Amino acid sequence: MLGGYDTARAQTAIEHDDAFVVATADGWTIGSSAIRYTVGFDTGGTLVLRDLRASVDTPSLRPTVQRDGLFRIDGREMSLTRSDTRGFRFNGADTADTGGGVQLRLTFESASDGVRATRVYAAYPGVAAVELWTELVSTTSDET
Repeated sequence: MLGGYDTARAQTAIEHDDAFVVATADGWTIGSSAIRYTVGFDTGGTLVLRDLRASVDTPSLRPTVQRDGLFRIDGREMSLTRSDTRGFRFNGADTADTGGGVQLRLTFESASDGVRATRVYAAYPGVAAVELWTELVSTTSDET
């Protein structure tokens, strides 16, 4: 059992001291002994915050399902999604041990707009916070 997760139902992607990333059937959880942040795709295919809690045994701090990323490109609202019909198409998930903690990196791409979005989540041992940011990179060779 890692961080309160039954390892028979969840697969640990990476851990550093008590900081970890766990892949589950419906998403990923990143955290430490002090916090859990869970993201995954909803039934419509949009990346959403599924759960946020101080520990496995505490009530959820997430009152409603929230989109986990929203962008405007050329005046259009775009979400991070499983398919590119409504936004960025999911390309894959990677994890890393940063030496002081762990990262979960979810990569998405909008081929029609020539943009790659990487949603990054970082957690550190014993820290009750998860850091979030998005890296946007042009995938076209056009220089403007």
